[in-house]
Amino acid sequence: MTRVLTILGLLLLLPYAYAAYFWFVCDDCTTTGHSFLYTLVLLVAAPFLLAGFAVASAISSARAMRNSLSESRPARAAINGGFVWLAIAVAVPTLLVSYKMYDILFPEIEEGRDRLGRICERDGNSTVCRPDPETREAMQNAYNQRKWRQP
Repeated sequence: MTRVLTILGLLLLLPYAYAAYFWFVCDDCTTTGHSFLYTLVLLVAAPFLLAGFAVASAISSARAMRNSLSESRPARAAINGGFVWLAIAVAVPTLLVSYKMYDILFPEIEEGRDRLGRICERDGNSTVCRPDPETREAMQNAYNQRKWRQP
């Protein structure tokens, strides 16, 4: 990896080092809701960071492999080629996990509805949302069927 990428990686790992210190080493630290929230944010951000570093490492290793081949150093090129495949093997699953997490955190919302599935209507500056009658009837029917099945 290049020097800039190494420094950037170390800077991005500092919050994780502090969280590890806070949870596993520090005996005098007070656990609050903020510490839980910050740790949760770090856990959610981890796949995105890992995917970014894996892609950057694959590109960096591919460049180093190309330079080694042009300088007629086959052993060094083979080592860099191994790192390319390792970085790709890490990048593909983490990119898939990152995409799925992004899809879960930021779902696409239908036009005229809110995140809860309610029908929303705008009238000037105000927005009024009401439950969808179709889903409400379906939920009531499902509840009634479960109620009648029980002895």
